[in-house]
Order: sequence, then C-alpha cells, then structure tokens
Amino acid sequence: GVCKIGFTRQVPSKRFESVDAKLPVDVVLHGVYETLDPPKTEKLIHAHFAELRKRGEWFAGKPEDFERDVRRIAAEVSKAFYDENIAPFETA
Repeated sequence: GVCKIGFTRQVPSKRFESVDAKLPVDVVLHGVYETLDPPKTEKLIHAHFAELRKRGEWFAGKPEDFERDVRRIAAEVSKAFYDENIAPFETA
C-alpha cells in the first residue's frame, strides 16, 4: 500500500487518468480535497507525513491512514489564506 498525495491544476479525474496510465498496477482515486492554497497545503502535508515518504509524492500507507490529517491540514491552510487574503476586503 502506497498513496500518492499531491495537488493538480487539472480536473482531478484527468490527472488521475494520466497517473493510472503510467503505472503497471491498478490505481484507485480515494479523495479530492479543495483548498485555497494548494501548493502550501501540499508542502505541509508532505512534511507532516515525511517519515512515510517512499519517493516523490508517494507515501507508505492506506488512504484511511492519511484522510483525517489531509482534511485537517487543507482546512487550516484554507482558513489562514482566507483570513489573510479575503476577509480584510469583505469588511472594507
């Protein structure tokens, strides 16, 4: 069990198809998470799971091993981005 954790600027299903086509094993898309700052979210998730990194964006484990923390980090990054970049203009 390994999981690829990364962000894409493509439609997620299209990105999944390109990853699936390159691998000699069946690949399953387990989740898509929205965030207001994808690069920062990815960086923090990769750092959080650094000890599980196999190579690149691939981490040892099952999807359920990552889901809770991925959701939490994505939400925290989005809130911080909103608070810094959007909220000040809503009250102006």
